[in-house]
Amino acid sequence: MIKHMLTIGWLLTFICIKANAQQIQYISPSQQASELSLSLEIYKDTSAKLTYPAVKNAPFQLYKQTTHTINPNAVYWGRLAVQSKYTADQQFVLYLGTANYCEAYIETVDSVYKEFTGRLVPLSQRKVKEGRNAPILLSLPQASQNQPITIYFRFQNVDNRPFGFNTTIYTEEAWQTLFMSRDLAQGIFNALMGTLVLYLLSLSILLKQRDYIYAAFYLFFIALYYLSSKGVLLEQLLQKHPKINELIWPNALVFSILSLILLTRSFLNTHQNLRFWHRALTVLFIIYAVVGCSTLVSLPIWFNVRLFDNTMLVLGIPTVVIILSTSILTLYKKIKKATLFAWSNIQLAVLFFLFILDVAFNYSSNNSSILLQLGYATQGIMFTIAFAQRMRIIEKEKRALQSQKMQLIAKQNELLEQKVEARSEELQTINHKILTQNEVIEKKNAALAQLQEEVEAQRDTIEYHNRTLNHRNTLITQSIRAAQNIQQAILPNQRKLDYLLKEHFIIYRPKDVVSGDFYWLNEIEGYTYLATVDCTGHGVPGALMSMIGNILLDKIIRVKKVTDPAQIIQQLHDEIYITLRQEETQNNYGMDMSLLIFKRFETHCNIRFCGARHSLHYYNPHTQEKGTFKGDRKSLGGLQNNDICFNTQEVDLSSGTFIYIGSDGMEDQNNSKRRRFSSQRVIQTLMEAATLPLNQQKETLEKTLENFMEGVVQRDDILIICFQV
Repeated sequence: MIKHMLTIGWLLTFICIKANAQQIQYISPSQQASELSLSLEIYKDTSAKLTYPAVKNAPFQLYKQTTHTINPNAVYWGRLAVQSKYTADQQFVLYLGTANYCEAYIETVDSVYKEFTGRLVPLSQRKVKEGRNAPILLSLPQASQNQPITIYFRFQNVDNRPFGFNTTIYTEEAWQTLFMSRDLAQGIFNALMGTLVLYLLSLSILLKQRDYIYAAFYLFFIALYYLSSKGVLLEQLLQKHPKINELIWPNALVFSILSLILLTRSFLNTHQNLRFWHRALTVLFIIYAVVGCSTLVSLPIWFNVRLFDNTMLVLGIPTVVIILSTSILTLYKKIKKATLFAWSNIQLAVLFFLFILDVAFNYSSNNSSILLQLGYATQGIMFTIAFAQRMRIIEKEKRALQSQKMQLIAKQNELLEQKVEARSEELQTINHKILTQNEVIEKKNAALAQLQEEVEAQRDTIEYHNRTLNHRNTLITQSIRAAQNIQQAILPNQRKLDYLLKEHFIIYRPKDVVSGDFYWLNEIEGYTYLATVDCTGHGVPGALMSMIGNILLDKIIRVKKVTDPAQIIQQLHDEIYITLRQEETQNNYGMDMSLLIFKRFETHCNIRFCGARHSLHYYNPHTQEKGTFKGDRKSLGGLQNNDICFNTQEVDLSSGTFIYIGSDGMEDQNNSKRRRFSSQRVIQTLMEAATLPLNQQKETLEKTLENFMEGVVQRDDILIICFQV
């Protein structure tokens, strides 16, 4: 018995040692920098109270195999084991990643020593002084000693931003080269920015123009942002105050954008040239001013940098769109004085948009902005050239205007002399005729002059109205096209349709650019939810109702998890009534719809259906079984008869049965004789074509409708969906 117990004990000990075995990363002399992420292990300390050496018994797992999302508010421990292949003892810099606070414990054969590092740790407490993040100094014995070094490190953040577990080990030479390159690049950048700032401030004093002050402040805040975010300010001035450094770059970023908005408004003279975009820039300035004030007050107190990042990310897209739009319109209108300025904004907007995409899809506390920094430098140079170009154009225009005035004066003098001479001769020869006809001629001249002024005024008025109408038509068309893109985006994509409906076809023909009909499709817990909705009206009103309907369906089905079709439709009716304040406004907007929930099995398909003035038709081409589930005679929204309730109808249909649902747009369509297509004709056409493949069914139905319409304008939005269970 004792032997068995000892055997089991040894086995358990061996299993535990094997489970906690640490993968050793070997450091080769052939590499100046080596990534260690493949051997990095992490452990989430949910209690936030675990300390060294108790953490050694924690169940670490490989970082690359971690399935849960890294929680920025939690405490994480990391573990690494490295061993040198160098022939002599070697000093390295181990870059652990990005965190506010980091405690590192380095285990050697005979001792353990501790290091502090991180973004909020003063440089006096760090052995590696370069950078803002979490590097530590690491000594590895020569390969002949065969001594692996184990590093345990504890990450903690207080700024609510995600950790960066991008562990890399550098030789001291490689580390110094990395930061020498950074210092060289930042030195060139800041020297350029400082030169431009001083130059622009000098011009603002000499010329007394606000544009130069705005540009100088903009470039100053950009330079300050990079001095702080790249760690230069921390290393040179704020060694004991790292938190102040972390507060500088967000504020510098906000105030640089505020300066750019003011500069764009002033330089492009948007108040006169781009009135709509002038208002857009004003609204944007107000928003950023609020953000800037909030950042100044709240960030030192709560230090929620991630909230700031998310806010700037949300504001980034409209900022890029507005700046880009004003610049493109400047080029389109050929405003000569601002061409180069517009191009400088365009190149920065494109680079800023790419940076926002990188942050949105790869968000961390250490996103690279090298390309964006190059864009800022290019913009600063282009600003300076743009100011010089504007001064040259203004001077050229002044000289041209002065030359035109001189030529006009000379011509007027010459013409006046000719007229005086002619008039003198006439006075000498026909003085008595001039005296008698002078009053008549003056009256006629006055009448002609007045008539000419009226004609010119009317012509100017007509031209102005034409320009206004064309501009408004363009804006309306652009808005409707944008609305169409938004509406198309909420409809299920083709991949989703193919996956959930399998064999199917859809006839979706809006009467106008945007539609009051839409369809909604989702799969929840193995059941497929399909709705076809016909909103009140068509065009823009119908499209607005469709957006409301889509959002409310998401809320009821995907958020509230309502699974009964009748309850879903009833709740949708109630939500519309509340959302549109119909008791107060007495408006009667709403929608009709079909909603079915189905699940496929091997031999049949279970279907639950409920309709609001819409019906479901089905037909099995193998058994010739056909039928209709009629919807309840009650619409959604507005004042309805509460005595009528929505009812769920359930049935099992054989596999291969075709299901048809849709709006009443096709049956209400009239022809040249003002006769309706009718629901009976829709059903008859569907049943006659049911034996054909789905693509031919769709073609048959569309061809029948076109032949019936005979060129008549479409009356309403049309939506029909057919699929095979």
